[in-house]
Amino acid sequence: MSQLRKTLDNQNPSELVLAAGAIAGSAEVITTYPLDTIKTHMQIKKNGNTLTTGMNIIKKSGIPGLYFGVIPSLAQVAGKASLRFTLYEKIKNSFKDKNGKVSNSKNLIAGLSSGAIEAMVWTSPTERVKIIQQNSKKYISTQNVISNILRNNGIQGLYIGTVPTIYKQSLSVGSRFWMYNLIKEFFEKDGKKITSSQTVFTGALAGGLSTTFNHPFDVVKSRIQSNTNKGKTFQIMKDIHQKEGIFSLFSGLSPRFYRVAIAQGVTFYIYESIINFYQAIV
Repeated sequence: MSQLRKTLDNQNPSELVLAAGAIAGSAEVITTYPLDTIKTHMQIKKNGNTLTTGMNIIKKSGIPGLYFGVIPSLAQVAGKASLRFTLYEKIKNSFKDKNGKVSNSKNLIAGLSSGAIEAMVWTSPTERVKIIQQNSKKYISTQNVISNILRNNGIQGLYIGTVPTIYKQSLSVGSRFWMYNLIKEFFEKDGKKITSSQTVFTGALAGGLSTTFNHPFDVVKSRIQSNTNKGKTFQIMKDIHQKEGIFSLFSGLSPRFYRVAIAQGVTFYIYESIINFYQAIV
């Protein structure tokens, strides 16, 4: 059994889970943020591949343009990683049977639930700020973006795009934890212990594959939060399909796939390393 599984099953202190999630999430952002910016531009501008979009951003805004919105993204990912692991642990533990086991279907439900709560509490408002910064030709500070949103739309302006964010995060977190457990069980068969490299691979594969389940919701979310499209989630999805073609619902999937795969490999590895260190000294 891996240390991550031990962590979730043995209910380590909430403070430890929060801190480990925050550190792992911050490392994820620093490692992969340019790919996230490229993904957002491809979803909103609706043209270009990963390389050409990245070069266009650099031409217009320089290398710093690839990092517009990184501050709210750091706050977002560190916060949501902390919430994600903590909520997942608590919900999953509530599903344990008398033998302390949790079925794969209930693991999926725990992931879907924690993703939905994470989206409502934290991800939606921080994602809204980040998307506006990423879509700007010039750098706009986080404080100015928030001030403009509050002045023009009030506090509810920070929650524009919440519905597709809930769909996206719920599917993402649910499928990610579900696949992570399935792949991990493969490595742990016959009583073997999963290695650090296998943990990175498992996290990366589960993370990358999870993007394919929810990418259309990510496209809709980016369009709504950048003020490019207005309306209800499924109506916008239908309009994009009819006017731009089915492939527009998957704009930016390539850089997002690579970013999330790398990010989740980093996240699970760092998270587990912190837990290992804690357990070694207590």
